[in-house]
Amino acid sequence: MKELRAPSLKSTVVDDSYTSELVFWLNGEKVVIANPDPTIALTDYLHSIGLTGTKVGCGQGGCGACTVMLSHRDMSTGQPVHRAVNSCLRPLCAVDGYIVTTTEGIGNVHDGLDPTQYCIAKNNGTQCGFCTPGFVMNTHAYLQQNPEATEADFEKIYGGNLCRCTGYRPILTGVRTLACDYEESCDKSQKCLIDPSFDVKVRDELAKIDLEQTPAFNLPPRLLHFAGSGREWFRPNTLEEVMRIKKQLSETNGRDSVKLVFGNTATGIYPDEKPIYIIDISRVRELTTIAKGDSGVTVGATTPIQTMLEFAEKVAKEVGDEKGRGLAALAYHGQFIAGLQVRSAGSVGGNIFITRDHALRGGPFPSDLFTAMSALGTTITIASLEYDGGRKQFDLIDMPPTEALPQDAIILCFDIPYTSKNEYVQTYRIARRPQMAHPIVNAGFRVRLDSAGKIEADSMTMVYGGLATMIQRTSQTERFLEGKTWSAETLKAALPVLKKEVLEITVPMDEEGITTAYRTQLAETFFYKFFLHVANERNPQELKKEYVSAANHDIRALSQGTQEFIEYPEMFPLTQPYIKRAAFVQTSGEIRYTQDVALPVGGLHGAMVKSSRPHAKFSFTKNTSGLESLIELLKKQFPGFKDLVTAADVPPGGTNMIGLGDDDPVFSDGLVTSVGAPIAMVLAESIPVAKEAVEFIEKECIAYDDISPAVITLA
Repeated sequence: MKELRAPSLKSTVVDDSYTSELVFWLNGEKVVIANPDPTIALTDYLHSIGLTGTKVGCGQGGCGACTVMLSHRDMSTGQPVHRAVNSCLRPLCAVDGYIVTTTEGIGNVHDGLDPTQYCIAKNNGTQCGFCTPGFVMNTHAYLQQNPEATEADFEKIYGGNLCRCTGYRPILTGVRTLACDYEESCDKSQKCLIDPSFDVKVRDELAKIDLEQTPAFNLPPRLLHFAGSGREWFRPNTLEEVMRIKKQLSETNGRDSVKLVFGNTATGIYPDEKPIYIIDISRVRELTTIAKGDSGVTVGATTPIQTMLEFAEKVAKEVGDEKGRGLAALAYHGQFIAGLQVRSAGSVGGNIFITRDHALRGGPFPSDLFTAMSALGTTITIASLEYDGGRKQFDLIDMPPTEALPQDAIILCFDIPYTSKNEYVQTYRIARRPQMAHPIVNAGFRVRLDSAGKIEADSMTMVYGGLATMIQRTSQTERFLEGKTWSAETLKAALPVLKKEVLEITVPMDEEGITTAYRTQLAETFFYKFFLHVANERNPQELKKEYVSAANHDIRALSQGTQEFIEYPEMFPLTQPYIKRAAFVQTSGEIRYTQDVALPVGGLHGAMVKSSRPHAKFSFTKNTSGLESLIELLKKQFPGFKDLVTAADVPPGGTNMIGLGDDDPVFSDGLVTSVGAPIAMVLAESIPVAKEAVEFIEKECIAYDDISPAVITLA
């Protein structure tokens, strides 16, 4: 057991009932850390103690290389919960009370590999191997939570894992062997071989996770307070305490200095937002409710998105198609939100809040969840002592701007109603990729028809995201459709009304490379598809066969693929499909990459300063007089900063050029010729400090003088 004791921290916000000790379990071993720095990510901590199997790729929660498993007991039921999360987004402070499991913790080539490690290596699922531990831990966590997972289930969970070289076919081929419905006789792929002189051990079962060592689920969670690097972290355990701390800090220091966190996944979208005070609401029981009722389901604000989607799918099946079609639509749409790791860590309330909060600042967030839930008629309940009875309910689509909410306001829960007889629901999205991509435009529609096929009053709901800076209803079109028959004539008459309204609300976003014309066309197309969907549901025999594909979502079948090798017996063992030995240490995280090598004594971390211009002259004269004054400023502003290396540091007689033609500068010398061109390298004692200094330099310290021509498009 690693244990460091810390003195209590002084605070004007909380008393001595708050402890400054972080307690968690790492690969089965208890860890106690005195006053952890709120700015340190879990990945940084893991690497600092030598657990380098967890990789760092994008640092934004998009590639999955940093995936680890978090295990705990549900606060309401006590049932085991195992979830894959991105450790690059997870603050170290946020793992108190959890069991953290990395690929090193489930198996190795000496003591025996975990089945999830072995199956990927055995089936040629690695090449460079950098992404492999992320695939392993995502698979392992999913199987821990869903031991009866099917082949189809596995195909849905890798949207948050990227592989740049192996290809997904062999990875899926390996993982499928763990599915409950896998039949080896149906697998036509040629089998790979293992070197008979290489004794590879594999366990029969998944690694055991001992949840008995964690705190009892029915006891009040510990109160936490950490401070460091100019930030403070609070973890209260009651709603009243959260509201008190939030109000006090917001009134004293301003709203933007305070942030409520659950999974901290918003950091991957808005990395520049660095609040001073972070309030962890993950242990507030009042926010964890998830329940099935007579009129719908209630979802607490801190319910993970993935938990809500799984619950919605389950309830939809229980209540039947008539009442459950809205929940079924939500569950279907939700599988395309981010990736499994983000959905497992991010909360419903957090997703909704950042959507509303960024309608007017920091870049809009076209939330699929906000659109789909609004289309279902969801209401949101917000708690505040300023409201009568301490809470107030709003239609989600009418949620007040965050600036207008009381200082102590906390999202409490959401109520999603069931659908009713003759009510139809459908949602849509178009994005650059099916998963791990914000929608260009999304939409949700709901309508109820009477016995004559006419649209009932106040039953037409049309919600769009990605057009304006906030999710919006097209109310004019809704009113136009009321009382009209669901027919081709109505569709033809409604489309011009919709087009006019969409053009009125659409905000140009040409900087995204998406034209207004394309986005408005998507809005019309989604409504057209919904019209066909309802027509097909009511009278399928009347819809022309060529229109049926547009009426329903395209449900992708289980992917298929085989691998074959040409073998020449006279050359054996050459030409036989033997797996490289390194594959097994890649899956177990035992192999070391440059990133994983420990710093020597006196070593420093480096981070590159890159150009934001395609073709320009530059100098370090924005807000400073030059390079020397910039370095002095960095030393004062960033404790742990050591130096800034530039082209000026190339010694006489040395070379600053690399590449096949010796024409690519190591450090640009007053001139950049591409976005991302290297300008300088920050040297610092820690990775977070180096990264923060780089961000500061790139935004505040480089003056550019643009030069023509600049190639900025391939069109």
